[in-house]
Amino acid sequence: MSNPNLTFNLGGRRALVTGSASGIGRAAAELLARSGAHVAMNDRAVDTLVSVVSQMRSSGFRVEAVPGDLGESATAAEVAHRAAERLGGLDYLINNAGAPFTRTTGHPPADCRAYCAASEPLGLACSTAVHKWGTTIS
Repeated sequence: MSNPNLTFNLGGRRALVTGSASGIGRAAAELLARSGAHVAMNDRAVDTLVSVVSQMRSSGFRVEAVPGDLGESATAAEVAHRAAERLGGLDYLINNAGAPFTRTTGHPPADCRAYCAASEPLGLACSTAVHKWGTTIS
């Protein structure tokens, strides 16, 4: 999945990674945790998220599950606030969550502009909620 030799010194830092139960989001969460950060992991796939968090904790990583479907701006803000409360603040937001094209637009992937327009509120809600604590990486 991710390169186990790649690390940074992020001891004492706190991060929220959205869409982190699998794929790029999971790899980002693992890299941050392996580098010493305390990581809040978010995904709408609750069972998968809880399983991944459990696996990472058993490997000694400091991770927290903060489930939620970020398709609604109120939920996105709530996830950001819960993550900040559980970690004692946030330094970074890795804004990785997204939705399949057909979920947000009803159209196939060729309609990229419609997909981006439909996905923008998700990123904006999380970024706005996290802004007072730290840095957003989208």
